[in-house]
Amino acid sequence: MEEEKQQFQLQGEAARSPYSSQSRGMVLQVYQYLRMRSPLMCEADLEAETAAATGISVRTLQRIKKEDIEGRVISPSAKRKRNAPVLDSIDSFDENCIRNEITAFYERREIPTHCKILEKVKEPPVNIYGGRTSLQKLFHKIGFHFKVTDSGRHILMERDDIVAARCKYLRVLNETRNSTNPPSEVYLDETWVNQNESVKKCWTTSEGKVGPKLKSGKGARFIILHAGGANGFVPGGWLLFKSKNGNKGDYHDSMNSERFHEWFQNQLLPGIPPGSLIIMNNAPYHSKILNKAPNMS
Repeated sequence: MEEEKQQFQLQGEAARSPYSSQSRGMVLQVYQYLRMRSPLMCEADLEAETAAATGISVRTLQRIKKEDIEGRVISPSAKRKRNAPVLDSIDSFDENCIRNEITAFYERREIPTHCKILEKVKEPPVNIYGGRTSLQKLFHKIGFHFKVTDSGRHILMERDDIVAARCKYLRVLNETRNSTNPPSEVYLDETWVNQNESVKKCWTTSEGKVGPKLKSGKGARFIILHAGGANGFVPGGWLLFKSKNGNKGDYHDSMNSERFHEWFQNQLLPGIPPGSLIIMNNAPYHSKILNKAPNMS
């Protein structure tokens, strides 16, 4: 009964001790070191020397020694070597792999969670380490945010033929630029502007008495087509015409393949050097199928 009472008191003192198990273990190491260095020193002087070296009282040292006899003092364990954090060990290749893994989940109609993606990034070709917190920081770094999704399209889903066309475009552009005699590059595009176009923000007073004089309505819509490159705009390549559809939709409703082909032959080609590399997007009126496949009807 007395032993249980004494053990309960020691446990209570250990619980109330302001020193951690690692600190108490260091105190015992200092005590053992002084004991081995001066084996002829008496116990009282040894305790006083240890207390002075560690900055604790002799009574506290005696209590720590009792805890050591009871086997409740855990010596400080070796410091584990932590793996490199995710954010400090990845490069642009790893970021693209993680971005592709997230997109692959949506393509499979699955929801990418932290646990699922964490399992994927620990496998080849990424092979990175880290927990959910580091992975969440990485998501923000590569442009993903955890937020409420709307009813529209959540992610960019591209067709395989569009991806293949982009790869072909980049390959041809790289080959021509690295050739011995690279051709001049000519870029073309279309845009539109309204007749009464004006700035959306300007300096004005709170009453609205001072400011630009704006006309009512947007007015007529004009389509602009031009081309240029490193040496500036193509001479004679300017095309401006009034849209027939007013201000409905955008310029795609006013352009057609016949108008674009006429501009391409009569205004663009005469103003650029022979063998130039012409770069344009995949607008419907930029190409025309002469022999269309029959439909179901």
